[in-house]
Amino acid sequence: MFLAALHIMVDLDVSLDVIRKASVGTAVLEVIGLLLAVFRLWFRFRIRRLWWEDAWAFAAFVFATNYLTGNWLYVHYASTVGYWLTILSSNPVIWLVRHSTLFSVARIIYPSLTLRRMVLGIALMFFLLFVSFMVEKLWYFCGSGWHGFVLE
Repeated sequence: MFLAALHIMVDLDVSLDVIRKASVGTAVLEVIGLLLAVFRLWFRFRIRRLWWEDAWAFAAFVFATNYLTGNWLYVHYASTVGYWLTILSSNPVIWLVRHSTLFSVARIIYPSLTLRRMVLGIALMFFLLFVSFMVEKLWYFCGSGWHGFVLE
């Protein structure tokens, strides 16, 4: 039953035009998110309360901008550079936002509590997972036939 459902999902015939329209819709939402991130960083800077969570949020902002640019180039112009930007920027956005959230939680916990050390330990484990996923992704794409993939 599961394989039949998977077969149906794989055989969906989606035109490039539909993918481009969906890309425009998601780009609008991503731009809204990026503008909110800029506002957040500006506000935190203005009230002089920048902390590590904001550094992680800024790094996520940079990678999200790269992802948005790469996705647009890849879907609309079939660019190889866009493909690589999309592939290499998707995981960092997710993991850096997780780090920003963890450091937000760590900031509001009283420093001497064991819970704060646990949250920072989880953040360290997340960072190690992020690095391992990026190494695995680079290993896979640099060692396989990635260059034969063409968007039609």
